[in-house]
Amino acid sequence: MKHLFLYLSVFLLFTNCKKSENRPKNFNANAEITEKIDKLYAFDKSSLSCSVCTIPKNLFSSDLEKILNEANQVSGADAERIKNSDYPTDKPMMLEGSTFTGVYEGFTKYKIKTITVTGNKAEAIVEFEYDHADPKATWNATVSLINEKGWKVDNIIFSQKVVLKNQLNDFIVETKKGLKETVKK
Repeated sequence: MKHLFLYLSVFLLFTNCKKSENRPKNFNANAEITEKIDKLYAFDKSSLSCSVCTIPKNLFSSDLEKILNEANQVSGADAERIKNSDYPTDKPMMLEGSTFTGVYEGFTKYKIKTITVTGNKAEAIVEFEYDHADPKATWNATVSLINEKGWKVDNIIFSQKVVLKNQLNDFIVETKKGLKETVKK
């Protein structure tokens, strides 16, 4: 009987170790994704008041980082255009408000509801709350991530299927139009 308990204990020990070998991959991905989302929304809070912001390294995918840098460049160029115009007090085109939440005012708190990892892509459903209004507002966004030598934010789908990359590209196109019109004059 003692031998049976000993074999059973050893069997359970190895079975448990085998299960924990599989768990850390998913656990590590979820932990890294959670950390990236926390950094994203800390950056979002800090960037509410800047017209041209320094994009943090290793937070965004190469594609999204390129788009954000271009948006910053055209915003800076428009600010320079306005500064040198006949109307230097006009407001230049800039990304305003909370860029990564889908609402101008931003959030007072958020929580990650789910994380789904599929290969080198992941989606996290994030629930936001803004309690400086009556009634308080709550909404969700889907943060898409890609594993490019570590998890990075690649896109965000807001309520009503509004997509961050599309919004940024539209901003770039419209701002460039204004820059070109000034050059023509």
